[in-house]
Amino acid sequence: MESPTLESFPVESLTVADIMRSPVRTVRPEGSVGELVRSLTAERISGMPVVEADGSIVGVVSASDVIRLLCAEDEIPAGDPLLAAPTADRPGSADPDPQDLLESYFVAAGDRLPPLQDEGPRGSLLAETRVADIMTAATFTISPTASLRELASFMTRGGIHRALVVDGGALLGIVTTVDIVRAVAGDFDQRGTG
Repeated sequence: MESPTLESFPVESLTVADIMRSPVRTVRPEGSVGELVRSLTAERISGMPVVEADGSIVGVVSASDVIRLLCAEDEIPAGDPLLAAPTADRPGSADPDPQDLLESYFVAAGDRLPPLQDEGPRGSLLAETRVADIMTAATFTISPTASLRELASFMTRGGIHRALVVDGGALLGIVTTVDIVRAVAGDFDQRGTG
């Protein structure tokens, strides 16, 4: 069976339910940020809804929240593997080729993430900090019956990149700006995988 195309499934007729990703990966507010980082990395996603055991949505958390936590220190320690400059023992050498630099910075998400350090100050901070401490308590929700135009307008007005699809208080899915672009391009293959 062929994937739908723009011609066979006009964008104007799409609803949020047509492009949302489901099931939604969630995280609990009492979980550690270290566990969150492992989940985000393993799932290759950038954010998750924060949900209580009873299913109630209490917020959202993203990779940006983790970065803010890690950058809250006044200075970044020398030798931090995330900021290490090219050396003779790594690709790029002391005088890196511009193409090598581009390739080292522009890689697919998760392809070159350094391993999560469970020891040391960063590991302790990630292990001791709860998701509830860094999450955004406000959630942006939208109905599954909203049109793609309504979704795009909602996300633009809110300055957001993801919205939770909710009906009657139940979390049905999640939709991102990337999902909108895929829908406009006629690429529905990724639907339901996020």
